[in-house]
Amino acid sequence: MKSLRHAALLLMVCLFTTVLLFSTAWSIERSGGSSQTPLDYSMKRVEKSYSNRKTPQEYPTYCRVSYPHFSTGVKGARINSAVLSYIADSTGLRLDEAKGEKNSIEALADEFLRRHEAFRKERVSELPWQFDLNSAVLLNRSGILTIDISFYSFTGGAHGMSHTAYLVFETESVRRLGLNDIFLPGFERPLSELVDGRFRQQKGLSKTDRLDGEEGGLAENVLRFNQNFAITDKGLNFLYNVYEIAPYVNGSTELRLTWRELRPLLRPAFRKF
Repeated sequence: MKSLRHAALLLMVCLFTTVLLFSTAWSIERSGGSSQTPLDYSMKRVEKSYSNRKTPQEYPTYCRVSYPHFSTGVKGARINSAVLSYIADSTGLRLDEAKGEKNSIEALADEFLRRHEAFRKERVSELPWQFDLNSAVLLNRSGILTIDISFYSFTGGAHGMSHTAYLVFETESVRRLGLNDIFLPGFERPLSELVDGRFRQQKGLSKTDRLDGEEGGLAENVLRFNQNFAITDKGLNFLYNVYEIAPYVNGSTELRLTWRELRPLLRPAFRKF
C-alpha cells in the first residue's frame, strides 16, 4: 500500500512538471520570446596608429575597432567571446599563435601594427595599412540579438576590401541561430524565390530578364539566399559581400524581406515579431 502511494505521488509530480514545462514553452512560443529582457551593453572603441613622421597627416597606418561589450553576466561573457572570436578569426586582424598571446581587441590591434612594421622593413615600403571595424546592435529584444560587424581592410594591392557579417543569437542559450531555426522545413525554394523577386524589384528587372545581364550585373543567372542574414524589427536582411555574387565594381548587395512576406515560411515562435 505504501509503495502504491509513493508511486502515485511520483506520477503526480511528473505530470505536474510536464505540464509546467509545456506551459512555459507554450507561453514563450506564443509571445515570440517577449519574456526575454534586452541585454545590457556599451560600445567600446580601440584605436592605434603608426606614422612615419614624414607625412603624419597623410594616409597613416591605423587600426580602429568599435564593438559592443555586453555586461549581462555569463550570457554577456559568452557573447563577448563569440564577437572577439569572429573578429580574430574572420577579419584582417589575427595574433601570432606561436607567441601564445591571449586574444583581446588591444592585442589584435597591436599585432596589426607589428605586422605592418615588419612588412615596411622587409619591402622597404612606406605604403600604409589600414583597418577600420564598426559594429552595431541591430536587434536586442524578444530573446534575439543581432550584431552587425562591418570592416574595411587595406594591406596593399589595387584596393582595400570591405566585408559585413551578421551574428544572430538566441540569448537564453547564447546560441548562434541559423535559417533552420527560423523557418519551417521545406523553406529553401520559396525563400530563394522571395530573394530573387526582391533583387529583380530593386534592379527594375522583369521575371524573365537575365540576372547576369547588363542591368542585373550578377556573375550567374541565378540568385539564392545565403547564410549572412540579420533579424531586425521589420524582417530579415540578406547581405551579399563584394565578389560573392557580382564583380567588385558592383559592391555589396543587401536584400530586405518583411515579416509579412516571410510569414508562411516561419516557425510559430517568429510569427509574433
